[in-house]
Amino acid sequence: MRRWAQASRWFHGLGLLILCLGLAGWPDRAAAAEPKCEPAKIGTKYPSLAGKTFRSAIDPAGKPYAYRVPDDLTKITGLDAEFARAVFSCIGAPVEFVVGTLSGIVPAMAAGQIDLTFSHFIYTPERAQQVDFVLFYKVSAVIVVQKGNPKNIRSLNDLCGLRGATQLGSTEVDTLQRTTDACVAAHKGEIVVSYAPNRPSGLQQLQTDRIDALLGIGTAVTYASDLFDIAGTYVNGGLAGVGTRKGDKELQQAIFDAVTVLQANGEEKKLYETFEVDHAYAAPPKIVAQ
Repeated sequence: MRRWAQASRWFHGLGLLILCLGLAGWPDRAAAAEPKCEPAKIGTKYPSLAGKTFRSAIDPAGKPYAYRVPDDLTKITGLDAEFARAVFSCIGAPVEFVVGTLSGIVPAMAAGQIDLTFSHFIYTPERAQQVDFVLFYKVSAVIVVQKGNPKNIRSLNDLCGLRGATQLGSTEVDTLQRTTDACVAAHKGEIVVSYAPNRPSGLQQLQTDRIDALLGIGTAVTYASDLFDIAGTYVNGGLAGVGTRKGDKELQQAIFDAVTVLQANGEEKKLYETFEVDHAYAAPPKIVAQ
């Protein structure tokens, strides 16, 4: 009986020793399992991407997402621009920007002039027929009005009978059309709809009293507070991110992996804070290829 008790204590002590040794090694194994950037391994992780320079469309008229540096207009910065640089640095491939308007992105990609767009590109089923997506932004939109809000606009419904505009090729084209259809159905008067080639053009129309409101994506810091007011905000339920050519699976996976790393290590959050964008608009990455 005494021998059994001694043996039991010995096995108990051995079990505790094994458990302690296992726990001692656990942090190292957990750290090793954390995703990390491995740019030197691009040739083995993403062989079809090695040695390439990727051309990304970007619209520099979209502060805080992409805009020209005031002291050097040849340089582009902003959340999209710096996030793109961080993502491709993590992948291990250079990226260069091709300036273009939103409405020209899909044709340029189809023609092989660009490889992708890192320009807060919003997913729509129509776009998904022509490009694939890696999505990681939640989309919010704003109603921009003249300073002082002279028409007392507070929501989309208040646009009935007024003049509204949005950027050509944006998802807000559909929002504006749905709103004017609802106005007509409610016998409130249709919206006089117009379209701007880019955001600065739309804001100029607003400033010169050619329209009463401009619908656009972004946040309050996107628009000059000394010239315009934000009459209302709304989440259109959409997601945005990167658009790539159809079937470019290895590039999509590389971007997905890099975004995952930058979200995990806090670099993404730092970029959001730098450009005064609420990090609550970040979303876990997902690949959408139809």
